[in-house]
Amino acid sequence: MESTDRILDAAVARFAEGGMRAVSIREVARVAEIDPSAIQYRFGTKANLWNAALERAVARDLERLGACVAMLEARPGLTADEKIALLRHHVGESLGTWRDVTITWHTLLIESLRQHAPLPIVVEWFLRRGEAWSAIARQMGLPSEQAGRTLFLAVSSA
Repeated sequence: MESTDRILDAAVARFAEGGMRAVSIREVARVAEIDPSAIQYRFGTKANLWNAALERAVARDLERLGACVAMLEARPGLTADEKIALLRHHVGESLGTWRDVTITWHTLLIESLRQHAPLPIVVEWFLRRGEAWSAIARQMGLPSEQAGRTLFLAVSSA
């Protein structure tokens, strides 16, 4: 795996656990098994690393959710139980990553609330995540927009 990928994966995991304030570049470097100077060379500051990790987490999360929607759309004849089993399998394959993303998402909300100004990417992520879960709920034949939020909460707590 390329070192930038290792750095960003380590940053997402560490920031998910501790938030931006509690995690150092040295700590991310230790997890990525790379020299801290490589992170400073590629990203400059911890804030730049945070933004790159956030962008990566958002992109991967929305990509996974889009894959869920596409997977369900591609199989219109499935029963409700089959759709649930398919979704459970899809989520189960990457549960650790989903958990990291969900924790990162909550960490971002907390960081935004502390600053009294939500980051635009957090607002966009929230809206796009909600749309994706609502689309999944529609594909599963669930009756309301609330069903998407319920699915999101169920997967987030898994």
